[in-house]
Amino acid sequence: MINNNNINHSERAQQVINKIVNALVARSEIGAPLASLYLLNNPDHYTDHTFQHLPWYKFIHGKYVTLSPVVNYIHCPKEYESMCVYDWVRLSRKETLAKSFVSESLNEESPEEVSETESTSEDESDNDIMKQPIQSETETSVPANYYHPLETHPLYHSHVFHCVKDCTNIVANLSGSSLPKCNENEKESYSKCMLTLFKPWHLGLHLKNIEESWEATFASHIFTPHQSEIMHNMETKHQCRDARDDYYALIEKR
Repeated sequence: MINNNNINHSERAQQVINKIVNALVARSEIGAPLASLYLLNNPDHYTDHTFQHLPWYKFIHGKYVTLSPVVNYIHCPKEYESMCVYDWVRLSRKETLAKSFVSESLNEESPEEVSETESTSEDESDNDIMKQPIQSETETSVPANYYHPLETHPLYHSHVFHCVKDCTNIVANLSGSSLPKCNENEKESYSKCMLTLFKPWHLGLHLKNIEESWEATFASHIFTPHQSEIMHNMETKHQCRDARDDYYALIEKR
């Protein structure tokens, strides 16, 4: 361990103890946020905003499974059909109905209309994201401010939706590949993406006419000031990344 014969036994022992202590501390030390997360179940970060997951790529390119945010939006309750994708993901919440109400609703239909595979997929696929079932006072009606999705939704009988009060602190966290840039090379893709996120739609024809281009439809659509601000922030983020890449490229040339 320590082979220096000029050091007395006391100093050798002290060095060994120091090495042992340093090794143990390095292996056992964890940050306060991580300890708080595991021991107290507190969040690992604190902000004045709440973030909702928005896989934007699935909305644009139609890549989704049977139960997904895309299905929830396309078949959302009529009361919320005027909402755009961005606001729907931010504000909508899905809840499970009480079992007694679900059973009563299913009994009203013939057995042929409700398949076992549908109910099984609902339980297994959506179980991990559902909260506890909501209970109404009578358990025979949907609670106030909660609405069934359209009958074409796979979870029509078992779940309801409601939207929380709009607040700018609730932000959609866009995930997936990078958003298109607002430049000449990506103008068509950019227009398609922004219209999909900020213009209400439930069918492709709601976004634009077949004869029109995405760019022309984007230019004619009137966005709200808040939506325009969000799009401006998205583009600012692209510009910051481009400036960073240009700076690193300049450093490498030196």
